Amino acid sequence: MLERGEPNNELLLSVRHDDVDTFQLLTADKHIDITSICVPYSIFEDYNENVAMSFLNYAAAHGSIKCFKYLLLNHATVSSASFYYAIFGGNIEIIKIVDQKLSEIENKEANSLPNNPQVNNYIFYVMSCHKNDLFEWILNQKFLFKEKLFNELVPISAASGNIYAIT
Repeated sequence: MLERGEPNNELLLSVRHDDVDTFQLLTADKHIDITSICVPYSIFEDYNENVAMSFLNYAAAHGSIKCFKYLLLNHATVSSASFYYAIFGGNIEIIKIVDQKLSEIENKEANSLPNNPQVNNYIFYVMSCHKNDLFEWILNQKFLFKEKLFNELVPISAASGNIYAIT
């Protein structure tokens, strides 16, 4: 486990490697309710702070689009934490799906406020990781007044060496 940097759990490995066929077989064979079971804490995860998470969020955190869609089709629910895990996973298709599901649940105006501190944390994270395509998408979709954000973005862009965000 230490050499590979992955857990020794077939179900988790199938999600991490986006192997939806193996995931389906394992959940069917072991009669696992994928909507209620949680992923156990693992030392191999950078994003999980000793918090139990759903398999949907686990798939989002690993950018596993096939497993993510399979879980959605099987009644797994999107939560507010799902957006964080989707941003961490970096799969733009998952991010858009989660954003759409959350906008159906929540008031669209509350999600799109430019001074939403949660959205600010996401944009700072993607800037420091040089995920420029996600940076552009979040900036264009979530911020109405980009000029007000400029003074906050410049120091972070400089600290992370991300000139793309400034331009």
